[in-house]
Amino acid sequence: MRQLPGLDDASRAKVTKLLGAGWLVPVMNNTKWGELINSMLNSPEMEPNFRLRSVLAPPGHVLEWDADWHFHIHPVAEIEWLELKALSSVWL
Repeated sequence: MRQLPGLDDASRAKVTKLLGAGWLVPVMNNTKWGELINSMLNSPEMEPNFRLRSVLAPPGHVLEWDADWHFHIHPVAEIEWLELKALSSVWL
């Protein structure tokens, strides 16, 4: 499994504070994130794209659609939500 991007110290402190205050509830562990990313990387024929919202981003800021699963997926600990699209919605 590939190494997931990690948070820098300042971001880790912010996310830890949000978790401690009950503002965030994790729903995926690193294994599940790794499986998702690997599935997307192993299926280039489906042209999987994603966009996401980071809990550390300014209010209302959402990233544009992106297909670079190698380098542009954020540290998973800061992802508030992730939206997927591909050539086939059935495949997703």
